[in-house]
Amino acid sequence: MKKIRTYRKNRIFNLVVLAVILIFSTVNVPSYAAEGTYKSPVFRINEQVEEKAQNKINKKVLEKFKEDEYVTFLVKFQKQVNLDSVVKETVEKSKNQDMTTFQKKQRKRSTIVTTLRTNAEDNQSSVKKFLKQEKNKGQVKEIESFYIVNAMAVTATKEVLDSLASYPEIEKILPNETKKVIEPKQSSEPLVKTNSSSVEWNIERVGAPNLWDEGIDGSGVVVANIDTGVDWKHPTLQTKYRGFNISNPMNAVHTFNWYDAVNDSAVPEDVNGHGTHTMGIMVGSEPNHTNHIGVAPGAKWIAVKAFDDNGIATNVDLLKAGEWILAPKDTEGNPHPEMAPDVVNNSWGGGSELDEWYRQIVQAWRAADIFPVFAAGNGYSSPGSVSNPANYPESFAVGALDSENQIASFSLRGPSPYNEIKPDVSAPGVEIRSSLPTGRYGSLDGTSMAAPHIGGIVALVKQTNPSLTVDEIAQKFLSSATELTDEIYTTSPNHGYGYGLVNAWDVIHPDDRKLSEVNGQVGYEGTDNKKPTFQFTKPAIVYRRAPLMLTIQAQDNTTIKLVELSYQIGNNKEWKSIHAVQTSGDSHAGSFQATIPFSDVKESTISYKWTITDYSENTTQSKKYTEEVKQGITRGYKTDFESDPFGWYSFGRFSSWEWGKPMYPKITVPSGEKVYATTANDWSYNNNEYSTLVMPPIDVPAEGSTYLHFKQAYGFPFSFNGIDDHGYVVVSTDMKYWEKIITNEGHTYTKWETKEIDLSVYKGKTIYVGYHLVTDNQVSNLGWYLDDVSIDEKSLQDTEPLKENNSTTTLEQKQQITKIPLTIENIQIPGSEVDINKVRDSNFLPLDAQVTILETGQAIQTNPNDGSYTLKAEEGEYTIRAEAYGFRSKDQRVTFTNNTVGTENFVLHPIPKGTLTGQLIDQPTGKPISGATLALVEDAAIKPVVTDKNGRFSIEAYNGNYTLLIRAPYYHTKKLNITISDKMTKMKDIQLNPFVGYPEEIGYDDGTNENVILPSEKELAAVKMTLADGKQEGLLTGGLFRVIPDYFLPGSTNFQVYVYDATGESGAPGKRLAGPIDAKVNPNDPWTLVDLSGYSIFVDKEFYLVYGQSGKYPYISSLGLDTNGQLAGRAWNSDGTTWRQMPTSGFDVGNYMIRSIVNYEGRQSN
Repeated sequence: MKKIRTYRKNRIFNLVVLAVILIFSTVNVPSYAAEGTYKSPVFRINEQVEEKAQNKINKKVLEKFKEDEYVTFLVKFQKQVNLDSVVKETVEKSKNQDMTTFQKKQRKRSTIVTTLRTNAEDNQSSVKKFLKQEKNKGQVKEIESFYIVNAMAVTATKEVLDSLASYPEIEKILPNETKKVIEPKQSSEPLVKTNSSSVEWNIERVGAPNLWDEGIDGSGVVVANIDTGVDWKHPTLQTKYRGFNISNPMNAVHTFNWYDAVNDSAVPEDVNGHGTHTMGIMVGSEPNHTNHIGVAPGAKWIAVKAFDDNGIATNVDLLKAGEWILAPKDTEGNPHPEMAPDVVNNSWGGGSELDEWYRQIVQAWRAADIFPVFAAGNGYSSPGSVSNPANYPESFAVGALDSENQIASFSLRGPSPYNEIKPDVSAPGVEIRSSLPTGRYGSLDGTSMAAPHIGGIVALVKQTNPSLTVDEIAQKFLSSATELTDEIYTTSPNHGYGYGLVNAWDVIHPDDRKLSEVNGQVGYEGTDNKKPTFQFTKPAIVYRRAPLMLTIQAQDNTTIKLVELSYQIGNNKEWKSIHAVQTSGDSHAGSFQATIPFSDVKESTISYKWTITDYSENTTQSKKYTEEVKQGITRGYKTDFESDPFGWYSFGRFSSWEWGKPMYPKITVPSGEKVYATTANDWSYNNNEYSTLVMPPIDVPAEGSTYLHFKQAYGFPFSFNGIDDHGYVVVSTDMKYWEKIITNEGHTYTKWETKEIDLSVYKGKTIYVGYHLVTDNQVSNLGWYLDDVSIDEKSLQDTEPLKENNSTTTLEQKQQITKIPLTIENIQIPGSEVDINKVRDSNFLPLDAQVTILETGQAIQTNPNDGSYTLKAEEGEYTIRAEAYGFRSKDQRVTFTNNTVGTENFVLHPIPKGTLTGQLIDQPTGKPISGATLALVEDAAIKPVVTDKNGRFSIEAYNGNYTLLIRAPYYHTKKLNITISDKMTKMKDIQLNPFVGYPEEIGYDDGTNENVILPSEKELAAVKMTLADGKQEGLLTGGLFRVIPDYFLPGSTNFQVYVYDATGESGAPGKRLAGPIDAKVNPNDPWTLVDLSGYSIFVDKEFYLVYGQSGKYPYISSLGLDTNGQLAGRAWNSDGTTWRQMPTSGFDVGNYMIRSIVNYEGRQSN
């Protein structure tokens, strides 16, 4: 969905948080502060110490205080982690354990993150305590802690700065400076929309296409960039995004896959275009096998936006970015090293001097096996000009070449300040064509374009051998590079080209040998005699010379192999066949669509039948359907869209055309309730949309006049950076080339206008009228609404005077009309194709399984339709493991022989199931407990069960060891270690201890709301709750919410409730304890009581009660804001990615009106 430009009164969620941060070199100095001690620095200062303390402060920080009362500065601590020793110890421990390469990598990454976090928490504690005290006094505005480097960012007064300098554990206090993305040079090629079917010259030059032919395309590898963002809906990038959801293409999962350190946007975006271009070079290609702009088109990508729309980043944002790359964070801010990428591209940098401000970040990436690629930089290419961080020993720096393999004039040169060869290697960087925002393509020059070639090649290498370390991959690059020299650089390696041009084929095949291949299938023994089933509804009307789109729902107990539509034209006995495309569902069930081309819908009848075949060749065939083909619509046709608009359809990229009631509350429909619109059932049309809504074919009579009339309302944003959205009414006679008749730009606001098109110029012809929408990736607006369409003999000018904004379009000057080609195709994700040549055993049924080479960690998912897989590896003997849910895994030794293809099939055996039964009883009374919930922690696929009125339960699960989690209202939660075997296992009675206590209401507002907050559908509002003095635990039984359902129309009476603990960074919301819990506004009371007693939510001393939306804007509610009560400073919010405490000063501060009801165990004292 696109951003909506709209004004929301008093909205306080989109606050700009001051940026802060960054750090420098690794110095292993022990901390001088005793753990757990805290003294005011006033008592430690003497003249000698004060002088030493002042030397810690960078002069630039002091200069800033001459201008501002509050300044953001960076605090670096003495004690930093020696990651080399951490990695060495972790590797040694893993050697003697039965772990796959993947497991070893994850353990190493997790150990690195845990060690860094622990070090930061231990060494920052006393400083944090002091800063929190000063914040309460108003001397500190912002505090942010980091662990990838043991450092903090602080916005505070000069007095606080001086106090901090006296802490012995603090090494330096530094300014928060800015860096720039390496600006590309404008290529001579224009930035145009192109559809190139050939592979770009630069991709050929690095040897990638030959590897694609071997199946080496980066599959299973994740790449990342730190840049200006990425246009995730670009056709070359959308399906490569790790967050892309094949079953719901327009709604991706952005957690772990995208982080915006600049604007906190929850959805990937890129106004500048630099980041979209560099990402395209790594992975870009369109699903229809055009625009081969990327080196590793099978890889997945994630991204961090650290640079603003002008290409500028603060050190703080780059530090945030570096920490997120090491361990992407969940919505509560918790790091997840298992979600980290394999390579990160950095097409940015600063000066050429010795400046180690980012070196520890690069070292941490490298320790975690994240390959750090950096652009060498653009500019005046003098000796020693290579930029930092590219000039670090740990960074892999890349110079730029032209098509003649000559170093580009702008490519910065070595040596590095460490007297090392820089750049390390070179890659194409002149006239590099790649993706740009809004679906465009264009060519740019720069080392920014050269670096991502290396990132893509890393993905290809990691696919073939995931166990390779950064050092090992770098050595492969250096040893296999094609040496390059010229008149200046006469020997290799040198400080212009580095070690030379990297060729992916040579890296992977140093001796020119191809990888060996093993393929096969994974399945289980069994027979399938069940035929597929289906549901199909015939179309109400079939029009002549219009595409006939038919959809069928098909299901099978194993796998649907093929859905085919066969059809006959008129009396012709010949059958034509079309393979249907799966538009939703999975390999077992889904929707399939087949379209009979308009050129075949030409006779008076058309007949068709469906054939559905499953994996075991069981076939189901529908009856023969015969449709009467109607002539096109003509004069007298009318529709107000109140009933199904038969014959209308849309096609094209990201189509948002829908029929229904408009969501936008200010749209008043001219007649009835329904319209055809780009935003009928949603709030916004799509980015990069290129779609067309088509009417049924129109037969224009040979005699008399014919006019098309329709009413429309539209709103498109005004020009944004020279790009905007437009709507065109188009006409075609051949469904191939379309004439632009009307152009809609700007907006009619919510006013409807009547349009008239004189169709008389098409007398005696069949024509097609389309409503064609073209959008960019920027801000959207109202969209395009249509109603009351009719075809008439008389002009409106003959029957009534045209009102303001209404107009007639004549088509007499046809030579002046612009023609545009439109291809009739739906942008859909097809189902997996089945290799019909696979040998099938009648007793073999396929599995959706994972196949892994244990020695290298290379893993691939089987095709669920037939269980097939293909693995490639260097010659040798390996152990391959096949595993699938509900089946015992199986290992087989396989020999990969050079230049041959081997076959290795796996037959897995199902894990037996067992049943666990038992009874829950109240410990004091022995009475059964009904309504309790029991779940197996290790297997989320097993649905939790609820005890019956006698307290009895029964759980069926696969044999194995589990943790049984038991929850019951007003009882203490219990966990038991249990074993399920293939026989029925009856447990002894399980006793639960009741929670007996008394309630207390906790709240921090004064009971009246002077204002409201209006969170969007992804935002959360929270209040930090603290239990009563002396209480460390309580049972949360209810929440009180001051919810206003109709503050913003149309509003909503529904909302959701969450509960979080306070284990996040600096006491922020951490782990989610419960939610989302659906709630409904009480219309009879200003406060809505949400009963939480049935969820067994035990809370610690501090926790968060959270309010969120259950619907989409504008169908959302508002939460009361107390602005004149005593400010508690307990309001927090989340944008869906990061939690932030709301400021205690400024516009619209206040207390969120949320209260909790907590029961304390024991009896209340009088």
